[in-house]
Amino acid sequence: MNERLLILGGGKSQMPFILRANALGLDTLVVDSNADAPGKRVASEFICRSIRDANQLIPELEGKSIAGVICYSSHSDALRTASVLTERFGCCGPGPARTNLLLDKTLWQTTLEKAGFRTPQSAAFIGAANGKGQSRFPLVPKPQSAA
Repeated sequence: MNERLLILGGGKSQMPFILRANALGLDTLVVDSNADAPGKRVASEFICRSIRDANQLIPELEGKSIAGVICYSSHSDALRTASVLTERFGCCGPGPARTNLLLDKTLWQTTLEKAGFRTPQSAAFIGAANGKGQSRFPLVPKPQSAA
């Protein structure tokens, strides 16, 4: 049995990964919620499921030999799924704790500050009115949790 690479997403952005894995002789197991995803046509195996919920995927993947997990997505839920599956199948890559650290900007900034790194001043606001009068310009608004 060939090593199987789990690729989360089967859209056109993931096609280079699928095709390269195939060229290297790896079996590709592609997961995408779109039953007509382009990756379905070239994958060794295809599962039509959302990549945003690891708990939904785990039963489908049990018993399969997974050598690695690839997630080329900017959606934080997909990245969290990849981290859970990476840990579950003993693959090389960041687990859930490290992934959550990198996705939560407030937690990441606090971690950097504790390690002695200088970071820009920041404040968390919920809703526009919450931060009224508390900020100075220049101001760079960013979501707290995102890839």
